[in-house]
Amino acid sequence: MEEAAFADKTTWLCTACDLCYPACPQKIHISGVINAVKALAVESGKITPYQVAKVDELTCVACGLCVKICPYEAISPVEKRVAFRGNITVASVDAGKCMACGLCTAACRSTSIRLAQDYNDADIVEVPCTGRINPLYILNAVQGGADGVMVSGCLPEQCHFKTGNIGARRQLEAFADYLHHIGYERDRVRFLWLDLQDRGIIQKELAAFEAQIEPLGPAKNLAAREFETAGGANA
Repeated sequence: MEEAAFADKTTWLCTACDLCYPACPQKIHISGVINAVKALAVESGKITPYQVAKVDELTCVACGLCVKICPYEAISPVEKRVAFRGNITVASVDAGKCMACGLCTAACRSTSIRLAQDYNDADIVEVPCTGRINPLYILNAVQGGADGVMVSGCLPEQCHFKTGNIGARRQLEAFADYLHHIGYERDRVRFLWLDLQDRGIIQKELAAFEAQIEPLGPAKNLAAREFETAGGANA
């Protein structure tokens, strides 16, 4: 029974949001029980089957941004000996608490904390907020040969920048219509909102998006902007 509890996905997916507590007729603190099981699993040498954030200790400057922004309190500063750097303070990720939401990777100014990419054919670009995405970034991806572009952001009520993701969606939806007008199919561009507590959902969404664009085949090359030579076209 112990091994079954340690291997159960619920043990590792619980974020202790406590939404289950008011719904329980017995008023059992379920998340407390699950976290206790998780702690026992870690003590016995078990590790989460899901990806977690990884810290590059050679470049981490212990600025504390990731510690402050993590909604799961999974990151803390620790002092340790690091090769070529000596005894220093660096960020440390608790694999039992990390939900791989990606907020820390977007906040890190030294790009010292990252999430492993599960797709070799997908390039992931992380920004602090989708509101910071200039439509020209999408155009550069398209002209660079991308067969599809997916933009994901926080739910409106979870946006740390107030209304950044709402403005981004309006802007990028309009730009996707423009791309369709010039020959880049509308189905190749997708915008979606993700709940930070839905661990593993990004992998499912990427797989669904890949299945959506696969029947379309490789994207057609759009005409890139050409500059005239000095002196005009007849020079």
